[in-house]
Amino acid sequence: MDDAMRLIDAYFDELIDDADMAQLEALVASDAAARDAFTQRSLMHRQMLETCKVDDFADARPIVMRARRRYGLAAAALIALTIGVLTYLTFTPKSDRDNPPSSSAAVALLSDKSADAAFAQGEWALCDELIAGPVMLTRGTAQVAFKSGAVVDLAGPCMFDALSPEIGSLRRGQLEAFVPQPAHGFTIHVPGGSRIVDLGTRFFAEVDKHDRTFVCVTQGRVRGVDAAAAQSELTAGQGLRFVDGKLVHDASTDRYASFWLVRHRLRADAAMVRWLDFNDADDPAAGRFEYDGAKRFDGARDSITLDLPEPMRQCTVLALVKLDAVGSADHPIRAIMDADRFGPDAGFHWQISTANYIDAQGARTDDHIVNAMIGRWVWLAVVDDHMTGSRRIYADGIRIGVGACPKDRTTVLGTVRVGDWSGGARPLMGAMDEFAVLSRVLSEDEIKDLATAGRVSEEP
Repeated sequence: MDDAMRLIDAYFDELIDDADMAQLEALVASDAAARDAFTQRSLMHRQMLETCKVDDFADARPIVMRARRRYGLAAAALIALTIGVLTYLTFTPKSDRDNPPSSSAAVALLSDKSADAAFAQGEWALCDELIAGPVMLTRGTAQVAFKSGAVVDLAGPCMFDALSPEIGSLRRGQLEAFVPQPAHGFTIHVPGGSRIVDLGTRFFAEVDKHDRTFVCVTQGRVRGVDAAAAQSELTAGQGLRFVDGKLVHDASTDRYASFWLVRHRLRADAAMVRWLDFNDADDPAAGRFEYDGAKRFDGARDSITLDLPEPMRQCTVLALVKLDAVGSADHPIRAIMDADRFGPDAGFHWQISTANYIDAQGARTDDHIVNAMIGRWVWLAVVDDHMTGSRRIYADGIRIGVGACPKDRTTVLGTVRVGDWSGGARPLMGAMDEFAVLSRVLSEDEIKDLATAGRVSEEP
């Protein structure tokens, strides 16, 4: 118990580090005595602040530490539950407890947000209480702790509604939810009259611009219920779709869940510079997975221009592509990604060259290797490591080319063209499902995991 008190004191003194925070989360989740100690310390902290009339807490809200870093969902859930219980039992007159809350009663609070978080409703501060209504996150990330104990992480842009302590609604965007046992039954409504009922778990949900919903479970169980009351129960690693109010759960949605989880971990990587998934394209091509959009490249007008000013000593560029054609007499080179500036301290060209090999300026594959890639989805990767002076090319997790790049240099990719270069000189012909740039070297295992996630045995 002494260790638990040390961790609790460090938490409220704002001196806790990441390792101790993880230990505290585990303790309060598994040890009733630690939970009781945390609750009592929360109450004492609240009363002390009210007595001292500390300016920063003049409104005497229940305490959630004004964090300098993002804490785990489990800790936020504990805080939310503590807030709900302490506020309701300690500061609410008993006569009021027997009456249902009014529409203006707070149902949650803002327990965390990123430095760049912005809301359509205006500026919100940490610990602001949220009444039933919309949470319109235009950029950044935000965490909403419901008084039931459920915690929802939002990734902007996101259109979300906090409806009650037990109910939320996702209209557009992405969320991750953590629902501890006291909040069992927490429900997220999604377009088409469908809903996600949590049975004590962690899950992700994403609604695209076409009102299609994808749900993926990472821990515990979730029940999906569609507009016609059709139901399906998911466990960790499984996924489902709601399309036009109809539930879809089969082997294909579970395969997509496998891929989605690997992709999600990478997208959340601190080294992530840019990720394009093309799911919100106005007229998306069919992607590798059903319901997963891709961008069609049929010429120069389809190229994408990106500005990547970040200085990098290491980088990994990823592309999931399906090629329709290789070089022709008119266009002997097909660009995957070409930088406007290239050289020792600038970007590089990543392209399919005349003899149907893949070239990345200093690294190249064998001739005609691209012939076997035509007409199927292939994960391509280039790893650019100026720490070691090496550049490597991968296809579906297998290293197919090795070369050199300038050592001990810092590279700025700058303006790059995805799918072309120089106004139509090197147009890509085919489709691209994913494109990403990271400012670190992905290991061969990470590249292989991404390439094989969700793959079925009959795929080449």
